Amino acid sequence: MCGFGTNRQPRGVALIIAMLVMAVLLMAGTAFLTISSTENQIALNERVTTQAFLLAEAGLHKAIAKLNGSSTYSGETNTSLGSG
Repeated sequence: MCGFGTNRQPRGVALIIAMLVMAVLLMAGTAFLTISSTENQIALNERVTTQAFLLAEAGLHKAIAKLNGSSTYSGETNTSLGSG
């Protein structure tokens, strides 16, 4: 009935093949989740870096504007720029 020239019926081959396919799919899924998590962290770091750069640049522009307005401007402390 098997077609391989023997009278033995394969009894566990389908289960083993299905388990191997499931193991490969599990490893692929785990790899995709790891890559997704890493990409998310990279995007967050890029956003924070860009925000810090833009806030520093805003502080410089504010100081330049104050210096152009008054030559006696001595600076500020604890000035909030945005949410940083």
